[in-house]
Amino acid sequence: MIGSFIDQIPDERLNDWSWYMTVATIVVPAVAALIAGFTGYAAVKINDRITAISSGAAETLRTDLREAQDSAADARARATALEERGRPRKVATEVRQRMVSELSAARGSPVTVSSIMSDAESFEFASTMKDILIESGWIVGDIKTVMTTPPLKGVRLDIRSVDSIPPYAAVLQHALINAGFGNAVNLNETLSPGTVQLTVGAKP
Repeated sequence: MIGSFIDQIPDERLNDWSWYMTVATIVVPAVAALIAGFTGYAAVKINDRITAISSGAAETLRTDLREAQDSAADARARATALEERGRPRKVATEVRQRMVSELSAARGSPVTVSSIMSDAESFEFASTMKDILIESGWIVGDIKTVMTTPPLKGVRLDIRSVDSIPPYAAVLQHALINAGFGNAVNLNETLSPGTVQLTVGAKP
């Protein structure tokens, strides 16, 4: 049946049909290859885009994680600092022994110890300093309370003037420096000539 159908087709139509078939055999595979190539290219580009997005998201996540870790570390540091600031000052045993050894060189010297008014921690540390001085043989009366302007932090020596510095003041100053309490000295005209006052301020 198909053979009789083809026999009825004129020769010129068969030539046209043959041409179309030839073109089809060339064009169709080419188009298919083009489509396949475009599809593959698109797939690669999409995959690259997904990879880029994933990499960016991963880097953002890592950055956020680092920032969170840094914030947590800062919070812990602040909490530790606040906790440390809330603890009363102490004098380590070896530091106390070294201070007693140095201060004993001026045994029998008089000194006044004072603390900041309404500061319990200041009074407690002043009591510790008084005990060290007494252990070293110094003459110490009751702890006085004072107000300083600006508010004092740490420990300092008060003297009346540079013209009335008793020799034992240098012994006390060196002992404080070697103990890590600094070398702050203040002129206080309310003191009697030739006297020394150890003033304990607030905790730094």
